[in-house]
Amino acid sequence: MNDLDDVRKRMQKRRQIKQPLNDDNFKCFYNFMVKFMVVILVVLVSVSYVKLNPGSNLKKMILNDANYKMVTSWISDTLFSFLPSDDVSVSSEISYQHVEDDYYKNNSNEVLSIEAGRVIETGTDESLGGYVVILGKNNVSITYSEINNVMVALYDEVDQGMVLGSYDKKFILQFEHLGKEISYEEYQRME
Repeated sequence: MNDLDDVRKRMQKRRQIKQPLNDDNFKCFYNFMVKFMVVILVVLVSVSYVKLNPGSNLKKMILNDANYKMVTSWISDTLFSFLPSDDVSVSSEISYQHVEDDYYKNNSNEVLSIEAGRVIETGTDESLGGYVVILGKNNVSITYSEINNVMVALYDEVDQGMVLGSYDKKFILQFEHLGKEISYEEYQRME
């Protein structure tokens, strides 16, 4: 009899763990499904439009990297807002290997922002190629030049480790603090 009672108690505990579909759970589920169906509808309409009009600018606009990040951010904020947040901040040091003069490289062909800041200048120049200037903490302006596919725009906020563009073999990295050019090593000591 004791074994049978133990089994019944365990079964009763298992039944109690499952939450019934109460009003709050139903509302969350219902809201999620409505939002999900709206997103599916927008995606289907967009894909149909691109398929019917292959020369349209919609394809370029949707597949643009900045718009992709904005859309995925919106989806995670609105559709998945009911999920518990288990965000863990990870600090990673961005470092580059010195090649020669002001030329640097890293383990990939991506130019990553060394620190968080604001883009104060961007463009292309005959001598610098593609370039991005970021004003970071301690009023240090960091110039990344000879880069391809610049992925940030003027006045964008950038985070540490954000991809700014790409490079072929090496790129130029210059630091300026209060109007005076400083070396990469001096910059690292400032942190």
